Amino acid sequence: MMLSGMYFSLPAQDFAKYRQLFWQQLSETCRPQLHWEKSVTEVAEDGTETKETKRFDVDCYHGTAVAGETTIPLLKDEFSQIFEFAYDNPYFSPYLDTQVTANGVTATVKAGEEDKSKLRLQKFVIDPLSGRLRMAETHIVKGSALYDLEVHFVVLFDTAGHYLSHTVETKTDVLLGGAVHTKIQAQIVP
Repeated sequence: MMLSGMYFSLPAQDFAKYRQLFWQQLSETCRPQLHWEKSVTEVAEDGTETKETKRFDVDCYHGTAVAGETTIPLLKDEFSQIFEFAYDNPYFSPYLDTQVTANGVTATVKAGEEDKSKLRLQKFVIDPLSGRLRMAETHIVKGSALYDLEVHFVVLFDTAGHYLSHTVETKTDVLLGGAVHTKIQAQIVP
């Protein structure tokens, strides 16, 4: 999971470069005795919330977070949805307004095109001085005959490019099963 400390001198211009920078910086965040706190809040249809918080020890060698009997694979499970769809994918790009600047890229779905693109928002913010990723954000809406799913994912990095925290909000409406609304907040803790 460890990668070399290669820095980009120019801002990344395509999705693949942002994804590479994200995983590189996440890997570079790992160090001995790294602790991570994760809270999962379920919001009932009546608005009441049930929250569970766990503190994890990060195992950099295996790429997991461990709390007692609970093990979370960080690379595949925890952050997979942020890269599920790419703003420069030819299936989605015609339906997105994409602005590229020295500070990164922002792609938003065009008005009236929402039913043609599962990707509604994707944003990568780069620190112009260091070339390090400061923020990654994705908003996805999927629909099928059985369920509708909405996911909003934000990951924050510090000025050195180390992972700080992330939030994920999901809303699932299952046919004949009701709605499920979940908020996840995770962060590095001392």
